[in-house]
Amino acid sequence: MADEIGPMFTRLFGHELAPLTPPQVLQRLKSGPQDLLLILEWSREMPQHQLVIHELLPDERVLFYNPYRAEESPVGTLLKDPERRVEENGMESISFEMFRSFFTERKAVCYDTRQPRP
Repeated sequence: MADEIGPMFTRLFGHELAPLTPPQVLQRLKSGPQDLLLILEWSREMPQHQLVIHELLPDERVLFYNPYRAEESPVGTLLKDPERRVEENGMESISFEMFRSFFTERKAVCYDTRQPRP
């Protein structure tokens, strides 16, 4: 899915996107706040969707930024398809189980956007 985004990212930032396996994603989230690019199938109207995954919360929810969320809703509002909750500072969260299903049901691919260490 990064076929289109990868070359543009490389031109902008001077290094390639580094793909992560699902176990690597979980390891990164357990180690603390991140900014991981997640590309997945969202809906028929939006077959390719990007999220920025930030962290695993203590209540086993995954905090993320959704650049496509149009409406402003109060913190705590539950949104549908997929079910997610509005958090502070424009963030959203989903259950860890829903996050896992992104990889198995929505063909999610996750990337570390940081420059690889030499």
